[in-house]
Amino acid sequence: MDGEVVEESGFAEGGQTESSALSSGPEAPSQVKGSVKIADEVIGTIAGEILRTFKGVRGTNVGLIGGLKFGKRPFAEGVRVEVEEGGSPSVKVDLFVNVKYGLRIPDVAWELQESVKKGLEELTGYRVSEVNVFVQGLFFKEEELKPSTAYEARESGGEPPRSDSDA
Repeated sequence: MDGEVVEESGFAEGGQTESSALSSGPEAPSQVKGSVKIADEVIGTIAGEILRTFKGVRGTNVGLIGGLKFGKRPFAEGVRVEVEEGGSPSVKVDLFVNVKYGLRIPDVAWELQESVKKGLEELTGYRVSEVNVFVQGLFFKEEELKPSTAYEARESGGEPPRSDSDA
């Protein structure tokens, strides 16, 4: 039994084996005519999600003016993308981040570049030509977002929220 390859045959609907049903479909991809275009918003959202889940960094607000100045649009907090169409589309990504104090900034930036490049190329099939990281500042600890006191006052009819000790 050593060195012997044993194939298992599982069938999907339509009598195809599972592997052929997943890989070939009705026609092989090279025989299908047409094109696939991924919207810039989708690419920006993917890059934004990678940035959002990356430990030790936070995206900062790019701002609409900054995006228009460079001809790129912000799609997620701290992300601008530019897609160059052609025979093989390529993507340029700008990331605007704050880095957690105590982390070595060049290492964090390099790992973030690699993570965004790999993620975008795997999910879109587009070539990522540039991932630029702009470190805008530092943050010192993870903070929970708390509702604004002004917002709470408006919601309660103009009175500031009462604490339990006021009762």
